[in-house]
Amino acid sequence: MKNILLPLLTLVQKMIKLKGHKQMGFLKMKTNTELLMNALGWEGGTVHQVAKVTGLKVLTILDLDKEKILDTYQLEMYNRGYRWACEGGKENNVPKDSKGYPLFWLGVMDAQKQK
Repeated sequence: MKNILLPLLTLVQKMIKLKGHKQMGFLKMKTNTELLMNALGWEGGTVHQVAKVTGLKVLTILDLDKEKILDTYQLEMYNRGYRWACEGGKENNVPKDSKGYPLFWLGVMDAQKQK
C-alpha cells in the first residue's frame, strides 16, 4: 500500500507546484453553503441560517449551481449578485430586493469561487 501512496502523493505535490493550490479544485472544494457563508462574512453556520438571510429554500441553496439564466432580467440579477460580492458585500448590506432570487445568489457564489 505504501508503494502506491508515495507516487500519488508526489504527483499531487508536483501538480500543486505547477498550478498553485487555488486552481486545484479537487484539493479544496467548497459547498454552495460555504461559499455563501463566506460571501456574507461568516466563518461558519448552517444551510438553514443561510436560507434565512438569502430568502432561498434550503434545497435551492444546495442545487444553486444548477440554476440557468434564461433571459436578460435573470442575467441582470446574476450580474448584480456578482458585483455585490466583488465589491465586498456582507450580511449587513444585503440588498433587500435580492432576497429570494436564486440568480442573484448564484452570481454571489460564482464571485466567491473566483476569490
